Amino acid sequence: MDRAGGNGVTVRARSVTLDGDYIGLNLAGAAAGNRGDGVHVTAASSGDQIGRNRSGASGAVANVISANGGSGVVLAGSHGNTVAANRIGTNAAGRAAMGNAADGIAITGRSYGNEIGGTAFVDKATGKVNNPTGNKGTVTPVFVVPPLGNLVSGNGGSGILIAAGATGNMLNGNFVGTTASGDGAIGNAGDGVWIDGANGNSLIGCKFVNNPFVYYNVLSGNRGNGLRVTNANQTVVQGNFFGIGANNATTVANRGDGILVAGSSANTQVGGVIPLGNVSAGNGRNGIEVTGRARGFTTFNTFGGLAAFGGAVPNRRDGVLITSTGGDNLARTNVLSGNAGNGLEIGGNASGVTVDPDIVGLNTKGNAALPNGGDGVLIDGTAHGNVVGGSRRSVIPQNTFSGNGGYGLAITGRAYGNRVFSTFVGTEILGVKAVPNRRGGVLVGGTAQRNSIGYLLARPANLISGNTGIGVTLTAGTRGNQVLNNYIGLNRRGRRLPNTGGPLLNRGTRNTILGNRY
Repeated sequence: MDRAGGNGVTVRARSVTLDGDYIGLNLAGAAAGNRGDGVHVTAASSGDQIGRNRSGASGAVANVISANGGSGVVLAGSHGNTVAANRIGTNAAGRAAMGNAADGIAITGRSYGNEIGGTAFVDKATGKVNNPTGNKGTVTPVFVVPPLGNLVSGNGGSGILIAAGATGNMLNGNFVGTTASGDGAIGNAGDGVWIDGANGNSLIGCKFVNNPFVYYNVLSGNRGNGLRVTNANQTVVQGNFFGIGANNATTVANRGDGILVAGSSANTQVGGVIPLGNVSAGNGRNGIEVTGRARGFTTFNTFGGLAAFGGAVPNRRDGVLITSTGGDNLARTNVLSGNAGNGLEIGGNASGVTVDPDIVGLNTKGNAALPNGGDGVLIDGTAHGNVVGGSRRSVIPQNTFSGNGGYGLAITGRAYGNRVFSTFVGTEILGVKAVPNRRGGVLVGGTAQRNSIGYLLARPANLISGNTGIGVTLTAGTRGNQVLNNYIGLNRRGRRLPNTGGPLLNRGTRNTILGNRY
């Protein structure tokens, strides 16, 4: 199926199976593209099988769909289809680009209920079970390429586009922007996956009963973002890799963000209870960026800047950057460490962000430094009305911002009305031993005003101890801030754990310092 003036294959009938075909290549595997799409499935068709893997062996290839003038596969208003075990945009070996001119897979119109990939994670040829984290770091990892996943790489647009009106589609076990092994880059020119104006779609890599990442999507090596979500609601992203290879170790950077949530997107769920978290590390910009008017966003159990249960794989900027003005955004139970910039930045005019509880600047166990190059948490711009702290139950007992190259927490620019409590700054997660932030514990700088470090109803409201430099610094230009009921230079047991530069320096005006213990 090559060199056609239109599409290589157009499907207008139900329950069609395509398997064992070269579409856009000749029999020798050389590029011989059709001028249109490789496979175009119309709204008159449903229940089709584009590729299958009867053997269940890892690395089996159903179809190779590459070098076409349009997209590789288009589902145009069609539903209930499965696209599995194909190579789309590469050569047959999955080692070099042979891109379709547009997207690798485009799901458009009113397409719904389609599955891209599949949930198998056992190589039936060898009996090996995929376990890329080694039971969360306790045994030797086993790497199995998900047998039903597609390789979607090297295309001229995005790897996978889910466009306006397409709903209820699911991606499992696909490698998007990588080689067939998942550990090298064959980037798509756009984003790995772009969900644009399409509600209720999912990227799922495991279930609650699994170890993490057993049939994970790997969205890495792309020239845009790993995943971009624009003006789309109820997107679910659980158990995937962004910017890191399938081996949970190698950097395979997306040039942009690992995950970008933008526009008016609402209720994007990134991660969930263990083992449903994601890894976003090694990216050219941020691990996760939330911008525009996005609201109701949650990042839950994200490894931002490090491998899952492993060492640093730095994002070149922040682990998480939130500038969205939409409100009701939450960062909970994440480990945001090893990044070149800050662990978490709340900037622009962001409001309504809650940070509770997270580890920032430490390893997964919270007992040793894994530094971010900048601050642990930075609140800047005119960010206001954000809350750092809370009482959510978690495997992380409270926010712990320690071991960072800058401050543990900095509130600068014209940020105002932000509150910080139930947070340890400069210690390991148990609050007994020092893991210093290198410039100091807490900085309130710029013209920041009416921010609260601590609160009146409990002591210690925060623990700010063991840092290199001053525990709490309020610079000239700050005004009306409060530092209340904190332990500064004591551990959680009330024993000395001094900051090397002293407990507190206040050069601002009308700042209130009350009820702290030194």
